[in-house]
Amino acid sequence: MEKEPLLLAILDRLCIPIIVAVITYVIAKKQILNSGVTQFRQKWIDDLRNSISIFIAQAEMISMLDFDDDKQYFENFQDLSQMQNKIELMLNPLEEDHNQLIEIANKIREIIHDENIDDDELEEVLDKKIDELLDISKAVLKKEWIVIKQGR
Repeated sequence: MEKEPLLLAILDRLCIPIIVAVITYVIAKKQILNSGVTQFRQKWIDDLRNSISIFIAQAEMISMLDFDDDKQYFENFQDLSQMQNKIELMLNPLEEDHNQLIEIANKIREIIHDENIDDDELEEVLDKKIDELLDISKAVLKKEWIVIKQGR
């Protein structure tokens, strides 16, 4: 009979540290993974914010250029299109607000490239669309920031 309590005591001394080690490992692994995801998500937010601000600045600059200066206009328009594509590739097409952001950016590019719009109308329409882009961008960025704060 003495062997059974001795065997249980040995098992207790071995099992408890092993269980604690496994639980500690699982928790540490999850924290490291969450930390990496959080850092990646923060960088993504910063990159998206920067890309949107560059897109808006380029749109405003191009709107001041003359269509007749083909070389300068089309070089800048190419940069704008590249930035728009970068923004679109950073967004999730399954999220409605991301699709709204993409749609407004597309509209801005169309407005800028519309040769039939006069300068006064261009400025008014472009300002309105840029305000819409800023509003939806702020909503997207805030939503993503909340996700980071909650650690998801």
